[in-house]
Amino acid sequence: MVIVSSFGVNIWNAMLAISIVYIPMMSRTVRSSTLSLREETYVKAAQNLGYSDQRVMVKHILPNAVPPIVVLGTTDVAYALIDVATLSFLGLGIQPPHPSWGAMAHTAQEYLLVSPHFIVFPTIAIAITVVGFNLLGMGLREIFLYKRDAVETEDIMG
Repeated sequence: MVIVSSFGVNIWNAMLAISIVYIPMMSRTVRSSTLSLREETYVKAAQNLGYSDQRVMVKHILPNAVPPIVVLGTTDVAYALIDVATLSFLGLGIQPPHPSWGAMAHTAQEYLLVSPHFIVFPTIAIAITVVGFNLLGMGLREIFLYKRDAVETEDIMG
């Protein structure tokens, strides 16, 4: 809110503020995933066989680091959507005449006692979209875990 209010109220400043919040979390996830994969046995074996660092990164670390990043990304999109809607509701995000669920909820707040359904539809739209992105992330996690388990089983079985 500080960034948006100090630099001005528009969508670009709202996106900048939200990016500043989410980039460190994504960076920590990428770094921790990469550092944990660097210690895996198959990476050490590839390094001992004399593969270049670039080949080890592309063939072994990157394919295994992408799944948690994708899952976190879908979850972060849901949270960023809530943040944009909140900023718009407070008058610091997307401004009319551009459509925004948060701005719609803010406008409907004035008519809450007369017509409560005006605020219900934007909030339901936000909730459905957030749940959809969370379910997408959970589904992708299950797909990646299933593929990883299938590859590990295939390696063990020969």
